[in-house]
Amino acid sequence: PTEPIPPQQPTTNNQQPATNTNNRVATTKPQTMKLNLLQFPLLLLFLTFAPFLHCCFSFHLQGFSPVLPQHQRRRQPMSSRRQLVSLHTSPMEAQQHAYTLKERNPYDVHVYYNNDNTPQRDAAMVLRETLQQQFPWMRFYTPRGRPIGPHPIPMWEADFGAYEHRDQWSIVHDFLKANNPGHLSILIHPHSTDSDYADHTKHACWVGVPMELLIQGWER
Repeated sequence: PTEPIPPQQPTTNNQQPATNTNNRVATTKPQTMKLNLLQFPLLLLFLTFAPFLHCCFSFHLQGFSPVLPQHQRRRQPMSSRRQLVSLHTSPMEAQQHAYTLKERNPYDVHVYYNNDNTPQRDAAMVLRETLQQQFPWMRFYTPRGRPIGPHPIPMWEADFGAYEHRDQWSIVHDFLKANNPGHLSILIHPHSTDSDYADHTKHACWVGVPMELLIQGWER
């Protein structure tokens, strides 16, 4: 005799019919493969530009900054400028030679004039008086009305007086350059540890027309 078949339970709305698990896995595999294919170009792009991005951030971390226009640059502190002068880098515009000053009067100033040219001689004496008023710490010597030493024509001389005035080079130079209406030949030379010849040639600075000094026999 056959056993009776039990009646089937009615399905409710909350119950889902059984599905084949194998079929569900099979249908999700193509979706996973499609996602990986989309990520691969992005990964390749990242690996290509990664070294470039690393270099950019490295420069930034090392303090790299673009060059600013001249009007946006901060002026160098006075202490730094004085430090450069203390190393005795010559402040000449056309030629810059490094030298070490002797610890004495650091610079001499020679203003040349033609004694037979009255306007030129008068201009030289007016400049002397103006320089005395502007820089009372400088020492002034009696004008020489004839050639003397390496100086081929008459001149008057002044110096910086003391080693502590060595930082005044640029101020004196600029003043002489702006107050030379007679277009006089003016020599500013240091007293360095090199030689007198070097002080009157490569270390020297001229305001106006340079003159040929009588130093051919000096030791170089």
